[in-house]
Amino acid sequence: MKVILDMDPGIDDAVALIMALGSRDVEILGVTVVSGNVPVDQGVRNVFRITDYLGRKVDIYRGSEKPLIRDLVTSEHIHGSDGLGDSDLSLRDGITARENAIKFIVESILGERVSIVATGPLTNIAKAILIEPNISSKVEEIVVMGGCFGLTRYAKGNVTPYSEYNFYVDPEAAKIVIRSGARIRIVGLDVTQNPSSVLTRERAEDLRNIGKGGELIYRITRKPLIERGYFELHDAIAMASKIDHGIVAFKELYISIDTCYERGRSYVYTEPSNSDGKALVGYDIDSERFYSLLRETLK
Repeated sequence: MKVILDMDPGIDDAVALIMALGSRDVEILGVTVVSGNVPVDQGVRNVFRITDYLGRKVDIYRGSEKPLIRDLVTSEHIHGSDGLGDSDLSLRDGITARENAIKFIVESILGERVSIVATGPLTNIAKAILIEPNISSKVEEIVVMGGCFGLTRYAKGNVTPYSEYNFYVDPEAAKIVIRSGARIRIVGLDVTQNPSSVLTRERAEDLRNIGKGGELIYRITRKPLIERGYFELHDAIAMASKIDHGIVAFKELYISIDTCYERGRSYVYTEPSNSDGKALVGYDIDSERFYSLLRETLK
């Protein structure tokens, strides 16, 4: 499968990238970086750090510096000052990303059948749709990590009581993407905060012994695991749902994103009225299958 990874790396984005690099089923056309967990230039550096550590190369494109109309809200308090758990990964001198992630997204989708896995705020994707609306009908699908829909008892917001971080940072972008008519699958906090799916110290120790990818996951999660005892792999689960459709269970629902009263809050409906559009929304996860896939991509 040909995939563009749109991300704001981020510890769990890093795990998603490690999985994609290790999967025999994924061809990464490029990584487009957006401001989110860290500002875009730090995110670019983090992609280089990850690929250098693993001895891999991908095309990296610098994207949006800020949300469409709002100030950027970062989350270094979760991901560390460097976005990768203060892991002090080395970085080569003189590296630069390619410019214009938006143009790359548009041209790739118009040129061939490709999916997007978006694990950060949806700013880059929304800009691409605004520039060229035809990509909505041509993209194979957009897998989104975002939202908190109240479908399970684990669906509690991680910024406000009701809002998930990516949709909170740029709710206008999320609304544009949902309204675009593209085929969308959403993996939200309803699934990723299921306690059975979180990374624990024991799981990290197990992964540590599986190649350089496992070593890297252990290294970037070591500090938050010491501090909290667990880490939620939101973005890695979204990536896994693209590689293996049996990991997350989805149902088709009409949804909307609040850009006013409850910033970033996501709602579900059974009828189209009052909604922004429809999407397949995740409501359950096979956690053992997820970790089996994660281990397999590290070998």
